[in-house]
Amino acid sequence: MTTPPPSLVLDANAAPEVPFPIPGATPGGVTARLLNTDAARGLVTTIIAIAPGARIPAHFHRDGAEAHYVLEGDFINAGVTHGPGGFVTHPAG
Repeated sequence: MTTPPPSLVLDANAAPEVPFPIPGATPGGVTARLLNTDAARGLVTTIIAIAPGARIPAHFHRDGAEAHYVLEGDFINAGVTHGPGGFVTHPAG
């Protein structure tokens, strides 16, 4: 029987909010709080804030999947609106 890893508790507010430039996105419309990275496994955990009306163009991630959990506001993806509590995933590529 293996021992589970210890729980990780993070204070998201302690992570600085920084500009998160994405090619083609609304200038200044996206910021991020970097919470955790695991370079060996290619995992990154962030809180992304998208300003009202800001847009991120369609794009893909060659090396890894994406998962989005909506905390507040609306996230519109491929014409479908996801409100608070919504969860959207995209496979690699």
